[in-house]
Amino acid sequence: MDEIVIPSFIQIETVAGLCNYRCIMCPITESRVTGVMSNEVWTKILNRLLPHVKHIDYLSLCGLGEPMLDKKVHEKVRIAKDLGFRGTGIFTNGELVPETMSEKLMDARLDTLIVSIDGVKKETQSTIRLRSNLDKIVDCMDRFIFVRDRRKRQGKSTTRLMIKFVRQSLNESEEQEYYEFWSRKLKSEYNDKVAFYNVNNVGGRAYFPEKLSDEILAESKNFRCDEVYRRAFIAEDGRLNFCAGDQDGSHNMGNIFTHDLVEAYNSEMHRRYRATMDRGEILSLELCKNCSIARTISTKVIKDPMPNPGESSGLVQIQLR
Repeated sequence: MDEIVIPSFIQIETVAGLCNYRCIMCPITESRVTGVMSNEVWTKILNRLLPHVKHIDYLSLCGLGEPMLDKKVHEKVRIAKDLGFRGTGIFTNGELVPETMSEKLMDARLDTLIVSIDGVKKETQSTIRLRSNLDKIVDCMDRFIFVRDRRKRQGKSTTRLMIKFVRQSLNESEEQEYYEFWSRKLKSEYNDKVAFYNVNNVGGRAYFPEKLSDEILAESKNFRCDEVYRRAFIAEDGRLNFCAGDQDGSHNMGNIFTHDLVEAYNSEMHRRYRATMDRGEILSLELCKNCSIARTISTKVIKDPMPNPGESSGLVQIQLR
């Protein structure tokens, strides 16, 4: 009998089809639904996950939408923490995190705020992340750090900060400068990190600045994708998509309100995909042959802030949380 796999990384789309940006590599306009998840629906989903809570290491608010557009996002974090979920994280572009929201998120005991910023220069950031304002993002992060330091002095809960860089031809020349810039702000005492990911094409559905070259495909053939080994995605309407590359839900595995997550995650299709990847044949799979998500996950590099700008720092291969 095949081993039962319980996903340890759960991504829940609390905001769908809504964002203040239009990033060139994001297929948000293809979102099947548009809306903000209510706290009632959020709580129902978490209650469906509770039987597996001991196996869940990370619970992130992430999907085709900007989670901070949800004015009650901090309440969702508090609900999750009160129910015993660990490793709570919010993926955000960082522009909608004013000082008041920073305070609310830390009061709710958010574990990690993951902020995607793709340039250290304004022109680069605004070219990749259309409608973004780098000055405003940096100001929000400065205020977040200020609030956090103040709370630490007061003996209150704090939140780790991870700054995420999506590497592509438009920004790769800025990588070292980016790392030094954020190293001057982040602090190891909070376990802050700077993460570097190669851009991916979201299962072939997104604009992909970097061609899926023979070199990339050769590198990818032996990857085992976390999307079918560790991660599970729950859409805003409760849909259980097969993986992040299946954004249009063409391989829908049911709905969290009517299907058990672990049963869905061990479907015949999931087991077949895992077995094929174990044989080193990922590129023979329908959803994987034109997808670069496995490469993006497998080649990520996560760094501690360097002690002083210009000095080298050890690399740490860890999972976002």
